[in-house]
Amino acid sequence: MAHESNNTGIEMDGLRYRGFFALIVADNLTFIADDTYYAIPGVFTDAGLSYKFTSGVDGTLTYNGEDGVIRVDGTSDVSIDSATVVHVSYILYKNGSPILGTETPHGFSNQSRTENISITGLIDVENGDIFQVFAKCDVAGKIMAIETLNVVLQKI
Repeated sequence: MAHESNNTGIEMDGLRYRGFFALIVADNLTFIADDTYYAIPGVFTDAGLSYKFTSGVDGTLTYNGEDGVIRVDGTSDVSIDSATVVHVSYILYKNGSPILGTETPHGFSNQSRTENISITGLIDVENGDIFQVFAKCDVAGKIMAIETLNVVLQKI
């Protein structure tokens, strides 16, 4: 198998397909209803780091490779406007549906504190699968400020 590379130093052979997207224009997410998932808002980029994935400015990432398994690693720095304890969960969606096992609940008890939420897991993929990050809160009406969001999908 021929080996390809790019100027980012990422291996680009058949075993190293990589998708990346990062939030570059952050936005707040208002949880209108409790325990309901909402897409993370903002403007996203792949910074030229994706291979065999196509990223959308809306935070979607489409897989364009062979069927197999990918590893997901994502992190996000957020804060929430609540003086009481609330729980926020991030989850990865594939083709418009939540992927079981990727939900990451996190409790927030201080409204002025920025905290980190992460997503990790192994996921079966097929050519054309579309991925996106969603979040939910257990209390309606809360506003989450999203400072960062970075997600890497790596074919293994």
